[in-house]
Amino acid sequence: MKDILRELQSLSLKLQRREMTLVDSSVHIKQTINVLTAMKTTGGRSTKKAEQGVSSGFFKDVELTEGRGKINKPRFYESVVATLTKRLPDQETLADLY
Repeated sequence: MKDILRELQSLSLKLQRREMTLVDSSVHIKQTINVLTAMKTTGGRSTKKAEQGVSSGFFKDVELTEGRGKINKPRFYESVVATLTKRLPDQETLADLY
């Protein structure tokens, strides 16, 4: 989850730049979609650290106990990617801007 938030934060800061254009924003959104799609299978830095902690039973010297149900990681990534994809301008609009 932290990995996704890190990527979305980076995208948000890029999109807030004063000089950002619709074409540039489309490029940055597509890049973020590609990164998140890759993370769906490989995970990010924080995911890997958390998975190591789960397998050992400890995370940052805190014993882990069974909690609520797990988040379906692939489905969560797909949902975030689908939401970003909806925000992309259509190709016709972008073509008019070139």
